[in-house]
Amino acid sequence: MTEKNKIEKLTPQQESKLIEYRDKWLKIGLSTDKCDKEKAELAVIDSYKSAGLNPPKIFIWLRSPLEGVLGSFFLTKLPNLFRTQVRTQVWDQVGDQVGDQVWAQVGEQVNKSGYGLHDANWLGFYEFFKNEVILNCTNRLEPLMRLAEHSGWWWPFENAVIFTEKPIKLFRNDRNQLHANGYKAIEYSDGFGIWALNGVRVPQYLAETSEGELDIEFFKKESNADIKAEFIRKYGIDRMQSLGNKICDAKGHSNEWFRASEYELIDMGKIFEVSYAPHLRMKNLTTGIWHFEAVSPECRTIEDALKFRANGRNIQLKGVK
Repeated sequence: MTEKNKIEKLTPQQESKLIEYRDKWLKIGLSTDKCDKEKAELAVIDSYKSAGLNPPKIFIWLRSPLEGVLGSFFLTKLPNLFRTQVRTQVWDQVGDQVGDQVWAQVGEQVNKSGYGLHDANWLGFYEFFKNEVILNCTNRLEPLMRLAEHSGWWWPFENAVIFTEKPIKLFRNDRNQLHANGYKAIEYSDGFGIWALNGVRVPQYLAETSEGELDIEFFKKESNADIKAEFIRKYGIDRMQSLGNKICDAKGHSNEWFRASEYELIDMGKIFEVSYAPHLRMKNLTTGIWHFEAVSPECRTIEDALKFRANGRNIQLKGVK
C-alpha cells in the first residue's frame, strides 16, 4: 500500500460490520461440527498452489491434535517419502534417540502445524479487510480461511497433509471462558482433551474433584498462581482462611482500595508445618477472584506484604477499577 492510499480510519459503515465478522469467526473457532473433508482438502491444495508448490498427493485424517502431533512426528521418520515438511513455504508465503529427546521432537511438531479452526482469531481480522476494505494483498489467505471452517489442526508435508478433526465437546462459562467443573472443557473423539476452570487450564484433579474432596496438599505443592487462584475459588476462600490464623486486615485502613480489596494477612504456618508462613488474602477488583499468595516471612503488615509483592517498591493504589 502506498502512502497516498494509506487508510487512516474505518468508515462508519465499515465499523458497523466488525461485530458481524467477530461473531462469524467466534462461531468458526468454537465449532464442534464434523469436518467437511472434501472442502478441507481442496482448500489445502489451493494453499499449496498459492505458495507455488505442487499439491499434496496423500491426505491423512486423524482424530485430535495429539494424534496429529504424533502422526506428524512419525511421518518425518519415513525415509524419502514424506521427510520434508513444507510448513515454512506454505505458512510464510500465505500467512534417533529415545526418551526425552524423542518427546522433545514430538513437541516441536506443535509449532510446525496450522491450527485450522483455531486460527480464527487472526483470519477473521484479515477477512474483514479483504472484503470490507478491499485489500487484495489478503487474497492469498483465502484458502486458509476456508480451511479454518472445515478442519482442525493440520500439518503440511511435501507429498502429504495430516488433518485432524474438530473437538466433539466444548464448554464455556457465562463469561465465555473455557470452563467445565467435573469433566473436560474441550474433548476430541479419541478421548484427548484439556481441563479448564474459568479460562485457566488446570490439572485433571482440580477440575474433576468435588469441592468437598479437594486436598489442601494440592495447593501447597502448586506453583502456578492462576491454578492456585482456581483452587481457592473452588475450595472456598472462607474455608481456606479457616486453616490459618489472621494476623491483620484492612478493615480500618485509611486507603480505600486496601479496604475494597479486603486485604488480610494470614499465617498458614501450621498447614505448611513451619513456625510462620504469612499469606496475603485479597480480592481482584477487576475479576472478583480471590487470591491467596505466600509472602516473605519478614512480612508482619499488609504494607509489608504489598511491598514484597512489588519487589521492594512502595506502591500506592489509586483509582483502581
